Amino acid sequence: GLAPESLAATIPPHALPHDDPPQAMGLVEFGAGSAVLSFVATTRGWTATPVDHQHHRHKQRITCVVLDLTKACDQQRATKLALDPGVSFIWFGIPCGTLTAARERRISQALQNSGVPDPQPLRSQDHPWGLPNLRSCPPFLANDANKVESANKFISWAGSLIPKLEEAGKQWAVENPKNSWLWRLKPFVALASRPSSHLVTFHACMHGGCRDKATSLLTNAAALQSLAILCDKKHTHKPWGVVRGTSGQREFASAQEAEYPEILCNRILEAMEGGRGAQASAAAPVPMQ
Repeated sequence: GLAPESLAATIPPHALPHDDPPQAMGLVEFGAGSAVLSFVATTRGWTATPVDHQHHRHKQRITCVVLDLTKACDQQRATKLALDPGVSFIWFGIPCGTLTAARERRISQALQNSGVPDPQPLRSQDHPWGLPNLRSCPPFLANDANKVESANKFISWAGSLIPKLEEAGKQWAVENPKNSWLWRLKPFVALASRPSSHLVTFHACMHGGCRDKATSLLTNAAALQSLAILCDKKHTHKPWGVVRGTSGQREFASAQEAEYPEILCNRILEAMEGGRGAQASAAAPVPMQ
């Protein structure tokens, strides 16, 4: 008979046992802003499609697909993107400007006198979808009601899309501050009650951020539970409140926290790839230095 090495030489290469290369994963990132998650995904070999509207204020790391997710026609296009067979993971970065509890904190009169705005609460326990008197001025700004209405359209669309994603066997995650009104809205209360859902809370400072921003993810990706690390109080943070921006202008510190740290993005993607991030012990804290 043939020696083993001679026998191997007669077998076509495609029939020999081998390790299959990892399949490329597809990401769609809605509400992408600066698109850091999508950018990092491309460096890891993913295909990534960041989506945002035309008037966002962020400098994009990679070019976004422009869709207005408050409009039915663009919602339909976005739904097709998310349900594409090449997409495995859908990320929802829902804008939190109208949802944040930071609006409950008042700005000092001295800062107001120097031109710093005093954003008013736009939602409440009794009216989580928006206060009924938003079109009354003052204390509300002229466009506050429009901001709430636009956010609600995005939220309602996302809440209706996510069950379809699960039916299609896809994984998804929704990001917002821990204390966001989003988690009290019926579509997301219902999603959180699904057996497949996980609510993952962490402090951004433990994943490369500069502040102890408490963030929550609602997701059906169990691997993302590896991110659930709270601040260990062993480092300092940049201050909250009104701070100086890179150009010397005054701005809210929360605006500086809108962009995801690359360390966080890598950990999200690593977890989704089933690598070290899939184990809760893998994501060692990387606090601000």
